[in-house]
Amino acid sequence: MQEQEKSVAVLPFVNISSDRDNEYFSDGITEEIINALTRVKGLKVTARTSSFVFKGKHIDVRRIGEQLGVRTLLEGSVRRFRNRVRIAAQLIRAADGFRLWTKSFDREMVDIFDLQDEISLLIAEQIREHFGHLDIQDQLVQAPTQDIEAYQLYLKGRSFQLQWSNVNYPRAIEYYEKSIQLDARNPLPYYGLIRCHAYLTSWNITPLAEGRRQTAQYLQIVSQLKNDWPDYYLAAATCSILLDWDVAQGMEQLDKTLAIQPNHSEVLEAKAGLLITQGRFAEALECIDRALVVNPLSANHIFMKGNILFFAGDHTTSNEYMDRVQELDPNWQLALQVKAANLILLKEPDALNSLLEKHRDKSFAPYYQLLYDRYHGIDRSPVADSPELDGGFRPWRVYFDLYAGKKEAVMQQLREGIAGRHGRFFTLFHDPFLAPLRDDPAFAALEKTAFGDMPNQTSTPPPAEDVPKMDEEEIARYRQLLSELLAGEYPYLDPALSLKDLAEMLSLHPNKLSWFLNEQIGKNFNEYINGFRLEAFCEKAKDPSNAHLTILGLAYESGFNSKTVFNAFFKKHMGRTPSAWLNAQKQAR
Repeated sequence: MQEQEKSVAVLPFVNISSDRDNEYFSDGITEEIINALTRVKGLKVTARTSSFVFKGKHIDVRRIGEQLGVRTLLEGSVRRFRNRVRIAAQLIRAADGFRLWTKSFDREMVDIFDLQDEISLLIAEQIREHFGHLDIQDQLVQAPTQDIEAYQLYLKGRSFQLQWSNVNYPRAIEYYEKSIQLDARNPLPYYGLIRCHAYLTSWNITPLAEGRRQTAQYLQIVSQLKNDWPDYYLAAATCSILLDWDVAQGMEQLDKTLAIQPNHSEVLEAKAGLLITQGRFAEALECIDRALVVNPLSANHIFMKGNILFFAGDHTTSNEYMDRVQELDPNWQLALQVKAANLILLKEPDALNSLLEKHRDKSFAPYYQLLYDRYHGIDRSPVADSPELDGGFRPWRVYFDLYAGKKEAVMQQLREGIAGRHGRFFTLFHDPFLAPLRDDPAFAALEKTAFGDMPNQTSTPPPAEDVPKMDEEEIARYRQLLSELLAGEYPYLDPALSLKDLAEMLSLHPNKLSWFLNEQIGKNFNEYINGFRLEAFCEKAKDPSNAHLTILGLAYESGFNSKTVFNAFFKKHMGRTPSAWLNAQKQAR
């Protein structure tokens, strides 16, 4: 996968607390840092799902970087003891495993949000110094609550929600409700409650009326607390899409989320799913490809791409993506079902029989064989009645009644499914197995009933144009000030010099200095400052009074703080090793 210059993946922080139950806390810290870094415009941040693929695994960082398409990796550990937390973190260059930055933090739990903000800012600054300009806000993490116990209950709920199952959603709801009991003004658990209830309703576990009542109640509360976060628009879109099938409103809310956070991969996936309902498959593929850039190992995203291709009619390529889903998660049953459907449409009975034989323990397996026979006209007899026909991923009863010639029964089932907002009917108007209904005016009228007037185009705003940080007069003035500062005070001799330090010396905002160095001088901070350190080294090395110093000693005297960095930088710019260069200087005397 192609890597982006300014990019990072935050790997799951390791829980090294004596209490292994604190796993949810270390995972929560990781997710919060990921979320914070996504707020830095121009920085590619791998989404949580792909980062967490490597949880508990010992894999070479170069391989991880290649799979995720990033230049840097953040690793860390979390230790909790009573009311204190200790976090150790290190930023690693993925190409060679070199540690660009490392630091440990020991704080009171009450300072956890400040600590998350501090770590996130430091990481963003290190990436900027080494790889190029970024505009970094003064604050990346806003404390959603001052009640640490309420926050911990929220994190527990979040850990269950992210397991995406009807068994764990009720447990997530339980913790979210407990969190709200301690702090009713924290918006985060409300967002979680809305999404849990919406999914349980779409899966027909919660009655539609009850699901709508619960989510509307929480949306009303959170709209008065924090309605300008991406989470708010995503929660609102979830309800519009899953409970109301309001495609136009859902699309508008998703676009509002993307206006704030353009690379929100979950939102891009949801938008791709909405575009399927409109038959806009090329746009759907564009959306899911954007999601896969920041979340390349998400089984959900890969499944969505394969599913789009299924509806678009590219059944061979669709199955390639379903195979990739199975590689990531062998238990992903929906991928098996889409693969079986593709094989039916490709008319590959042997491959279908082989697949179904391997999974004959699955309740859906016999129905795909029955569907093959009916779709291809081998057998059009009615299928024996069973409760299984009305559940699961596909509307089996609709299919079998259609191919048995029971058109009125089919239309009645479709009307009932649409009225009940059953998830398996959401994409029915582009379902290839319902192709015989496409030219029926009654079927077309049902689409209008289901979705109303659907948008013809999305409203994602164009990317904002970059505006110069300085005018020509400022550029000339700061070019002179910087030159005078470096020539007169030699700040580069300080190995701990940062871009923020240099900006403070110039009475300039770090974002402006970063822009100036990268856009006007053409170098990132690290490259620029190390250039002066290299000149200082060469001057010191030529001075006979320094003959007693080693090469490494001279490098440290010149401001370098790492043997590896010095040697690599020297060879890159001088074309030879420091020792070879020094020997050549001695011979030239």
